Amino acid sequence: MTYRFMIRFALPLFSFVLANAVFAADNGLITLQCDHSVKETVARFEEAVRSKESLGFIVFTEIDHAAAATRFCLTLRPRTVIAFGKANNGP
Repeated sequence: MTYRFMIRFALPLFSFVLANAVFAADNGLITLQCDHSVKETVARFEEAVRSKESLGFIVFTEIDHAAAATRFCLTLRPRTVIAFGKANNGP
């Protein structure tokens, strides 16, 4: 029975997870480890974008997922999304 479970459910599930992990690693997302705190890294990144403002780059917004989770009595490790780009590249 256990062997049958592995063949019917666990193996296909593992294959699906593995395939998605390979896709995520190959979709252009770059992940780097940083020696700075999250707060400092966010500030440094935003400053780097702002330094390119003369080229049209702008920080549109910053989303702090951990702060939002706290509002619902949840705890998350620091997670911040920074939306940035070139405003003049719109439709």
